[in-house]
Amino acid sequence: MAEGRAIEDGDTDKAWKKIRGTKAVPEDFNFQFDSSKVKLYEDIVKISNYNIVASDTKGPDSIKIIDSRHQNVYRMGNIPSSLNIPFTAVLNEDKTFKSIDDLRKVFIEAGIENPES
Repeated sequence: MAEGRAIEDGDTDKAWKKIRGTKAVPEDFNFQFDSSKVKLYEDIVKISNYNIVASDTKGPDSIKIIDSRHQNVYRMGNIPSSLNIPFTAVLNEDKTFKSIDDLRKVFIEAGIENPES
């Protein structure tokens, strides 16, 4: 993000060669699985019901479920109480990520009062 590179779309090997001059190797990826960040369907239903019962889908006590699909797809069906922030909303026209200040504005406009929390 800080490097100002566009999000790659297409052949991964070509993308890595463009960036580094070589193909990607397993050592290039430092992935640590965090099971606390994974939610089951039942967990999502509980969160959604909590927000609806509390009538608090945008307040500081609500638990945010962000749906990053395009608005047209979101409107066809979504998790009740979820917020729609299409993935493209966090990108500039050249497919680089927006600045921290611009990202903050995107999340605040979507109803997240304190995006840093």
